[in-house]
Amino acid sequence: MKLPSPPRAFTLIELLTVIAIIGILAAIIIPVAGKVRESAKLTTCTNNLRQIGIGLNMWATDNKGRLPNFPTNPSWWDSYTIWNNPGGKAGWIGIGKLYGDGYVTDGRIFYCPTALAGMYDYESQWAPNVRGTDNVTGFRSGYCQRIAPADRPLTLTDGVNHILVTDIFVVNHSQHASARNSAGGARYVNILYMDGHVRCDKSGNRWAHPPTNILYENWEQFP
Repeated sequence: MKLPSPPRAFTLIELLTVIAIIGILAAIIIPVAGKVRESAKLTTCTNNLRQIGIGLNMWATDNKGRLPNFPTNPSWWDSYTIWNNPGGKAGWIGIGKLYGDGYVTDGRIFYCPTALAGMYDYESQWAPNVRGTDNVTGFRSGYCQRIAPADRPLTLTDGVNHILVTDIFVVNHSQHASARNSAGGARYVNILYMDGHVRCDKSGNRWAHPPTNILYENWEQFP
């Protein structure tokens, strides 16, 4: 009686060939997966800005065409502050008024999913501060908004192509590197304009003004 032959094992060459094929496939798939994730974040950020734009339009419609205001003498940090507690008197400011007045109900829309610094994300800013507002002086949005003094508020008639809100604070300033989006590789900025449309621009094409390139200090250099 002839016994069946044992199954033939892989040769070393065959095994190395399989490993090489797996390596090639991984080299193709991993970058593609990364681009898909980044594209999904970009879509989320764009949708956030669109919702903010809709909320701002509704708020202005109910407030004689004026957009949410700031303190009488706003500072640069007011461009990304949405809740403040000066002197123990708490209040929503800027785009934060959309939440405070009920025009938006989900605080996550104030945070860009591509922000590199934890200080600008939902988990580190919104949730803990909302739970403990008695002990904090304010908290930040993940977006930078155009600021104007309370006695000279922005209005819907200030120019449809004026930049209103963006998802980036700084482009090249070394002291503020943590506020950039997309470190390494292409850098871009999502922009909400006064008329409500959102556009994605390569940041280098728009912010190239020495010496600081700090967005909140250079609002008037842009449309």
